Amino acid sequence: MADVILELQDVQKYYPIVKGAFHQVVGHVKAVDGVSLTLNRGETLGLVGESGCGKTTLGKCIVGLHEATGGKILYTLNDEKRDLLSMNKKERFAMKRRIQMVFQDPYSSLNPSQTILQAFDEPMQIHGIGKTRTERIERIAQLLETVQLPADYMNRFPHEFSGGQRQRICIARAMCVNPETLVCDEPVSALDVSIQAQILNLMKDLQQEKNLTYVFIAHDLSVVEFMSDWVAVMYLGRVVEYARASELYRRPSHPYTQALLSAVPIPDVDVKKDQIILEGDVPSPAHPPRGCRFHPRCWKCQERCKCEDPALSELKDAQGHCVACFYPD
Repeated sequence: MADVILELQDVQKYYPIVKGAFHQVVGHVKAVDGVSLTLNRGETLGLVGESGCGKTTLGKCIVGLHEATGGKILYTLNDEKRDLLSMNKKERFAMKRRIQMVFQDPYSSLNPSQTILQAFDEPMQIHGIGKTRTERIERIAQLLETVQLPADYMNRFPHEFSGGQRQRICIARAMCVNPETLVCDEPVSALDVSIQAQILNLMKDLQQEKNLTYVFIAHDLSVVEFMSDWVAVMYLGRVVEYARASELYRRPSHPYTQALLSAVPIPDVDVKKDQIILEGDVPSPAHPPRGCRFHPRCWKCQERCKCEDPALSELKDAQGHCVACFYPD
């Protein structure tokens, strides 16, 4: 049996649209609209999709930075599944140690007025890690060495580091409270390609060493393929395809996934690739289209797609490969 650490059940996050002098709610932006996923301990779930599809919002709901509007976020604690949304304030605070987040921009993730020592020491004091300052300093030195940085860097300020060094520091800071799960929101998108490879290899090594579980959010499908065990493709707040990474990249079944993968460049000038160009723009999450949400841009669209909303269901000949489409390939 797989050791499920995180399970999402019909998670929703709606933002109210307020107008008028009396601030009347006239609608909602459905940033995340009914997402259900499972993640096993020690594995990586990749979340991909266009900007505005709800990836980051879903990640922040998992961490607790945003309050989900509905659904359940179940986390396994001592072999018991607990709903993060129904926990009291004290229980949620304790969960901060188990689930941490690595943000996209390493330049705004650190307080410019604090040294690295201060940035690490404060959360460790809050969560009661290290009885004395000496113990905490020793742990900070170990964490910096873990991410391949000298221990004496803890006395420097953020502006004294490059982007790659800052992202290493952000990863080490997330690790300072001994988390089980890391939600990584495009942790390498702001870095040079050569630095990206170093950070990704570092994250892989840390995962194997500490049995970490990752929710990895990214635009770069090549990065997701390298990092992920499972991949969920999101479109307009919903998951349209979910499968093991090897299966999804070998056999994309949803038209949107096929279009995304067709845009991945191949490092070979002699190989020509047929790119699928999607027509139109992404519909507004405040007014999603009726039926299948992808049908206004889909070249396979039939009358059924305009009226019925396809459920995320498993393909008959592929275990664990789920697609929300009436006509999958």
